[in-house]
Amino acid sequence: MSEAAPETLWETLWEIEPIDGYQSGRKIEDIASVQYGVPPAGYRQCYPPKAAAPNVLVKGNKYEYWFDTAHAPHARNCFIIRGSRAVEVVD
Repeated sequence: MSEAAPETLWETLWEIEPIDGYQSGRKIEDIASVQYGVPPAGYRQCYPPKAAAPNVLVKGNKYEYWFDTAHAPHARNCFIIRGSRAVEVVD
């Protein structure tokens, strides 16, 4: 008898959106980098609500990001926290 694989649970930890709507989003190359918990200029945090701080990222845990863009393909990947840095995980 084999055991069932553990279920993967997904939870949104932080979400941002362009202040003036989806089509007004800035180009990825103009943003350059995003710091977790700090919306870039022209964006606002929509989750967690009321500008609450997002949950702390825990060292060793695997996380996924998803960047949805208006005029380019989306970006999606996984990372883990090692030390104080996010390190890409290749599945």
